Amino acid sequence: MKLFTFLLLPFLTVSLLLATPGQATAGAIGSPVETSSKVHCQDANNQWLTRTIDEYASPALKVELRKDLAAHEQLCKTWQQSPAFQKQKKHCKEDCKSFHHPGKKKVDEILTQVKEGKLTVPEARKQLQGMHHGMHGKVHTFQQLKAAVESKNKPAVEAALKKMDQQIKESNQRLKQKISENS
Repeated sequence: MKLFTFLLLPFLTVSLLLATPGQATAGAIGSPVETSSKVHCQDANNQWLTRTIDEYASPALKVELRKDLAAHEQLCKTWQQSPAFQKQKKHCKEDCKSFHHPGKKKVDEILTQVKEGKLTVPEARKQLQGMHHGMHGKVHTFQQLKAAVESKNKPAVEAALKKMDQQIKESNQRLKQKISENS
């Protein structure tokens, strides 16, 4: 569980926020349908984040965010191509097959209620977020950023962007360390 929290959750969160043009090629990540839906979601998040940075960030923060995001993208590509990542990915897939998460039953119940029409999607989302206590750092920061943008609160947007930049820098440091340890 610590492995998931420390390594995979930040990586998955940032990968949802950042999309690269190379990810749009069919079959690069998985099946064509799976890839196109993931890329579409990532592209939408990436475009939204780019517009938000352009609109709300100060010039210095804008430059810093773009530099850190570009570095993060490059570090992620390097890490994903390493043998250590492939080994970890294979190990996680094997563990997921035998892993029985204690909250899985509750998640399945919520999904069933949505399919039966007893719950709406926003209500289900709220319940799932409640189960995970608002998730971790980057997801929470992204939610804060979205809320601040929706309320057009420029100081709050700027603060959330600064927090996101700090998290990206920390993630970059962890990625650099993992890459250097496994080279």
